[in-house]
Amino acid sequence: MARISLEIKGKLGSISLHSLQSTLGNVEHILAELDRAISRNPNGTLDWKVIGLSTGSLIVEVASESRVEGADFGPRVAGTYVRGMQSIEVEGLSPEYLSPQGMAYAKKLIKTIGHNGAAGLKISTPGQEVELTAQASVNIDQLLKPGWKSIGSIEGRLDTISFHRAKPNFVVYYSITHKAVKCVVNAEMLSRGKDLLGRRVNVFGTVHYNARGEPVRVEAEGIRSLRSRVELPTLDDIGGIDPDFTGELTSEEFLRRMRNG
Repeated sequence: MARISLEIKGKLGSISLHSLQSTLGNVEHILAELDRAISRNPNGTLDWKVIGLSTGSLIVEVASESRVEGADFGPRVAGTYVRGMQSIEVEGLSPEYLSPQGMAYAKKLIKTIGHNGAAGLKISTPGQEVELTAQASVNIDQLLKPGWKSIGSIEGRLDTISFHRAKPNFVVYYSITHKAVKCVVNAEMLSRGKDLLGRRVNVFGTVHYNARGEPVRVEAEGIRSLRSRVELPTLDDIGGIDPDFTGELTSEEFLRRMRNG
């Protein structure tokens, strides 16, 4: 089980019902998307229940309840959510695992601040908290603003295939940052993507970046499967091919020396 506290800052009697509904609705959408991405379950694994309400500022406390026996992704989802909002507020960077639709929900959430009596929004889970301010609104506009494009590729886990739009697409969770990158594909690549769902892939084509230099979309020209990280050879495997690869050093000493230059 995980707990999240949502505090809408403002005077009692000034916070509109619309602000409350918008805040809770967008939080619910974001938590559901993080659940699907982290659990790799397209139906999600968590239900969120209200466990506390208080006033002054308006505080809503919710707790997760897992629908999957023997697995509880609640703590990881809650921690990822708070860290993601902190990334937007403090660093001006996109959160992990949020698709373009998830970022749209984050924008709606943040844009409630400063309107209809909502002066701020504090989100916390045990050991972590972030207070969203007007700066978050400035930052997310930059994250959603188009930057530049170039020929290139991204590598990561393929997920969330969409068949129902004019431009078929799927999402790849970028291996370096776990950020979601939308890949626009043709019918042939979409069929290939179905076979590679959940696997590490390399997608190449025209990569579009936001104003912060993060890859956000690829107009794909090709896709290829990559071995999972557990399938990659270790340094000991390489040493078995060439026993003199590390010289007289152990594998650990070789890696330490490489890291330290």
